[in-house]
Amino acid sequence: GITCRSSDEEMEAEALRYAKSLSKSCREDNIRFELWTVDDPDQVAQVAREANGDKSVHGVVIIYPVHDDRCHPREGVRRTYCSISGEYLTRDDYLRDVVSVECDVEGLSRDYNKSLPSVWESCLSGLSSSLGGEVTGPLIRPCWAEAMRKVLRECSYVFDSRMPAGQRLAGQVVSIFDDESHSIVDPIISYLLREGACVYSISCRDEATVYRYESDQCYDTEMSIEECVRESSIIVAGKVDQKSNGSTMLGIDTNWIRQNTTVVDLSLSQRAAFDEEEILTIPGANYICNVDKLAMSLMKLNLVKLYQAYHYPVNTSPKEGLITQDEKLLILRGKLKSVVASACMIAL
Repeated sequence: GITCRSSDEEMEAEALRYAKSLSKSCREDNIRFELWTVDDPDQVAQVAREANGDKSVHGVVIIYPVHDDRCHPREGVRRTYCSISGEYLTRDDYLRDVVSVECDVEGLSRDYNKSLPSVWESCLSGLSSSLGGEVTGPLIRPCWAEAMRKVLRECSYVFDSRMPAGQRLAGQVVSIFDDESHSIVDPIISYLLREGACVYSISCRDEATVYRYESDQCYDTEMSIEECVRESSIIVAGKVDQKSNGSTMLGIDTNWIRQNTTVVDLSLSQRAAFDEEEILTIPGANYICNVDKLAMSLMKLNLVKLYQAYHYPVNTSPKEGLITQDEKLLILRGKLKSVVASACMIAL
């Protein structure tokens, strides 16, 4: 794991909390996690390249944000994840591609995402011999977006599995609150759009800004946060400014949330962005948390796939009594089902 010191104390503390949670999750499956701390943000790319070339390193995680230069989209610009018309909008966009495909456990690089099926339906368990002649090796998906996909598939009240791929979230309006986790939220927006949802991206930093995504296009809007929340059937919180004021950490008045709304909290389990008790007082509201645990499990699953594809010693057999990588892959897959169940804390 690579993190960078920041002049923003809260941002740095949040990065360390995430690193500690990831370290704990790795230890549970006997995966060694090392945290490399960099003083200068401009040196992160070089440190990532060194990690790529280190034979003892099998996966690299850059803890974002590194640079405080989040760029909001321009009117009409196509800005779905990894379809950014060939240009980097921020320096963190560039860092995602610095991590090599052999070590990209988060699945954030364009090398993986450009070949994903448009509706995320190809479910390859191990190595793929080919995918349209473009990909050889494991199919690695962005772990946070994949966690969202798995959670929503369990929510029949918003996800219609009877509909064809690309229309299973048709008619759903999603508000995503995000101040810092640009790298996490962009893949989620891409997935939601590919399933037919309309998405509002909301930043509460300084002055609230709202952008509307629909059919892979982004549009500026004059809508207020209250208008977005009242219109939404799904509300998602990424990392948010912990200094926000209001009845929730996001500054949302729970009276704005309509009945039967699904609320998804992507923040660390110990740093909830919503007050669960308040959310569950809303008739029919559904509250989903612990998504970070699911995302970390998926990250470890990606790690094992990458190890099998690129790092596993050739012509060697496992020592007697030791768990093999294939067995570890099956164990991690088995864990995912229970993690999905625990992530969905739904009001009946």
